[in-house]
Amino acid sequence: MGLDRIEAISLTNFSEYIWGHLLGVSYHRWSWHIREFPGFLLLAFYFLSGVILVLYAHRRRIGLLRALVAMLILQIGFLVPLKMACRYLFHLKYFIAIPEYFLNV
Repeated sequence: MGLDRIEAISLTNFSEYIWGHLLGVSYHRWSWHIREFPGFLLLAFYFLSGVILVLYAHRRRIGLLRALVAMLILQIGFLVPLKMACRYLFHLKYFIAIPEYFLNV
């Protein structure tokens, strides 16, 4: 009886997925702000959607600043399970990976 080995999954960054897999463009020599633009765009859309939601459904009794801070805390808290789901479902490692400055989000 032989033991079957479990192969390690290959995780990819969001920029690798967009530039390499979807568009088929070589992106390795680009500077980090161009290479990681899709990740910045994704996170900007994520956080700005919460701001738009608060402004649309603004409650006057708690105030705008408190509503924005509460939404920001909820969004940051929900970002961890969202990243876990993306890692398990899409094999996504990081939304933004800048190894030049040791920054990974």
